[in-house]
Amino acid sequence: MKEYYVNEAVLQIRDYLEGPSRMPFFVSVDDRGDYDAILRAFPSFEQIRVSSFCSGEDLLPDFDRLKDTLRNCTAETNHFLLGIGECARLFTDINPYLKWKDLWLSQKLVIICRFTRHFLDKMCELDPKFNAKRVCFVKPSSEEIFGTSSNETSLSITQFPMGVSLKNAEKGFQKLLEALESGRTGNLCVLSDLLFLNVQKRVHSAFEYLCWKDPSFNAQEEWLSEKQWEEFQKDPELDLAETGSWRQFLSLKLCKKKNETSYLEFAAGKCTNAEEFPKQLQTALLDLSHLDERFPQMYRERKKLLRGREDGIRHYVERAKYWKEDRIFYLTDQTQLERQTVIELLEHAETIPGELQNIYPALHAWLSDYDFSGVFPEKLRQLLVTYFREYKRQKAVNRLTSEFLKQVEELAHTRPFNQLPTRGSVLGRFLSDPYRTFLIWVDALGVEYLSFLQYRANELKFRMKTHIVRAELPTLTEHNDDFFNGQECTWPEEHRKKEERLDKLKHSRNSQAGYIAEELVILDEVLKLVRDLLECGKYDRVLIVSDHGASRLAVLNEHENRWEMAEKGKHSGRCCPQNDVDVKPDFASEGNGFWVLANYDLFRGGRKGQCEVHGGASLEEVVIPLIELTLASEQNVEVQLESPKIKAGARTVAKVRFFCLTQLEMPYLKVNGSFYPVQSNGEKWFEVTMPNLKKPGTYTAELYDNDSRLTCFDFEIEQEGMKKHDFFSIKRKTAQ
Repeated sequence: MKEYYVNEAVLQIRDYLEGPSRMPFFVSVDDRGDYDAILRAFPSFEQIRVSSFCSGEDLLPDFDRLKDTLRNCTAETNHFLLGIGECARLFTDINPYLKWKDLWLSQKLVIICRFTRHFLDKMCELDPKFNAKRVCFVKPSSEEIFGTSSNETSLSITQFPMGVSLKNAEKGFQKLLEALESGRTGNLCVLSDLLFLNVQKRVHSAFEYLCWKDPSFNAQEEWLSEKQWEEFQKDPELDLAETGSWRQFLSLKLCKKKNETSYLEFAAGKCTNAEEFPKQLQTALLDLSHLDERFPQMYRERKKLLRGREDGIRHYVERAKYWKEDRIFYLTDQTQLERQTVIELLEHAETIPGELQNIYPALHAWLSDYDFSGVFPEKLRQLLVTYFREYKRQKAVNRLTSEFLKQVEELAHTRPFNQLPTRGSVLGRFLSDPYRTFLIWVDALGVEYLSFLQYRANELKFRMKTHIVRAELPTLTEHNDDFFNGQECTWPEEHRKKEERLDKLKHSRNSQAGYIAEELVILDEVLKLVRDLLECGKYDRVLIVSDHGASRLAVLNEHENRWEMAEKGKHSGRCCPQNDVDVKPDFASEGNGFWVLANYDLFRGGRKGQCEVHGGASLEEVVIPLIELTLASEQNVEVQLESPKIKAGARTVAKVRFFCLTQLEMPYLKVNGSFYPVQSNGEKWFEVTMPNLKKPGTYTAELYDNDSRLTCFDFEIEQEGMKKHDFFSIKRKTAQ
């Protein structure tokens, strides 16, 4: 077909305007400059744009309405019709111009056809008359100027779904058509859900858009859902992603620098998509042996990440059974189910693992030794330390050994608790100002909990001082509540409170040792109440007072004797009212008109307890604490060592000397789990003798005052008689 330069094409259009034809005239033009030149050549023409007939932002034009509009136009105004070719370029049509070719109009209509010359060529082949009078093909000006070929490929379109957020993109087909009608060529981007033809690239999803935008984007589409990819495309921020979220998962997947000990990366590596990530975050640790060198770090990280989360924990605990007797290493203290499971697993353990300090710190603290530092004799102190160490261990494993039972029976004769002061004698010291002291009665609080209370009191920044006292016999509440309910009680009602949950738990029918976890939670809540009372400023101190303790091992004793008395046994048979016809049993004490058993036997008529019992005179029932709690000073305690290096050996006992300005009431050092009393010369200088320490090395000492940990420091032990050789101290002759 003959082509015309743009100025010749303008003349062709003028000839059409002056002729008699009432049918449209077609102009095929692709070059942007030629397109603009033709429109400028006829400034009086009214432009009719196909885009204005779209029914919505991403809908096709209503061509029937367009035809009606053209037919109703008056003869006074000539028109350009823009956008027909662009529509034909993008949508299937046998020939878009056939429906317009024979349209009879009252006005002159010039249809500008872009990017669709092949349709017009076909029409010219079919109708020679159409070729002669009805169409004009414009030869691109750029071909003559630059020696290039201007054709349909001068328009390049990349299509994206409507949900994508993309700057400088035309939103919807209507906006794209408006841009093309304005003469745009080159590379255009459009957001549309329509099915376009002749597009350079069709991006079907937000993920494909991300890959199109950044060819180095190293991700897999199945990692996220389409909605998540859309959200990421709109907001690519990943740094502050919430734990377990798809953003955190994606961040881990995209991370180029891998950390082999990262639990997050380990869990993410087991996932094919973000939906699996929260579950793997809970359970991935179970796929790693606890002997693996990465395990400790991953365990700590998982515990921190999942703090306070209980979703899926039951499934995790069940799956942990795969590791059989080793599954305790995979549990934490984060949930009640795990805490109870840890304690239940100890029932079947031959030894208590050292890792318990990390697995369940509160339980480890409860099982730890309490020093029982006080004014009573050293022999009694050592007895209490070793007795309650074994008592707690056997309570935890839910087994009573014959060796311990034998010790209980020996103590039933000697009754060392008689050396302890009574609760009333110590409590009387605080009666001078009960209005500045709040009293909390914790029913059934025995000394077995002191190591735990000491651990938590130090964490909560309390100063703790404990008085070890004895309960009245029998160890029943009605014989030990005078400090709270008696006529001589001086504590106003608004300055005291009774906590009964611990006692009620011990009287439950729970035959499993897992109830220990609940005991520790109850006591932790008591300490939090203490914190609130002290921080309000109304009280100077809080006293925690107990009426009696209780015994788990008396319940576990399967070979107890049942003493036959005239009266029936009370409180699970641990005590019995005295009667003149009875002969005092060998293991019984007397108190308030009762025979009270100091071993683990029972009086007949008493129903054996299932969890714990009290009423008897075993050490765990009689020996109780009276705890004084105050707020710790915010001032740091400073210790200055006389020397950080000390000697120790066969003839020399290790001694540490230090200077401390802080007023200390009953100080001691804790080194390697052992407790050593601190002696003072009255001039702020202190000395500690540590006969157990002989091996050379560096040691960490914790300084306590009463039950409060004040500070810690390091010192080094050098072997007695050991000399250091200076291999560089070689004598040289003085130069002559």
